[in-house]
Amino acid sequence: MTHNKGITPSQMAEHILHEFLPGESLIRSVIIHVGTNSASTSRANLTISQVVKDIEQVIQLLSSMYPQADIWFSAILPRLDNDNNRVLAINKVNNTNETTLTIDKY
Repeated sequence: MTHNKGITPSQMAEHILHEFLPGESLIRSVIIHVGTNSASTSRANLTISQVVKDIEQVIQLLSSMYPQADIWFSAILPRLDNDNNRVLAINKVNNTNETTLTIDKY
């Protein structure tokens, strides 16, 4: 059995561009839950500002693809390791960028 470690927000944005997705008239809401892997210094050694920028890139991409849809960002869940402080910092920055620590409309 293989273990999927997930992808980073920038990898997700690239994947979305090449994925066959439903037309914009079929999508009313999109929930985005990304950033957990990027918050880990052992998986992705990115600065907090780079993680936030990558998350915003995914949100902007989906907003342009589905302009009529509500785009929701789900905050990064708490980590049970030494990188939880990074999660709190990323969520705090995202909170000041019109998102909240719970699921809320971007």
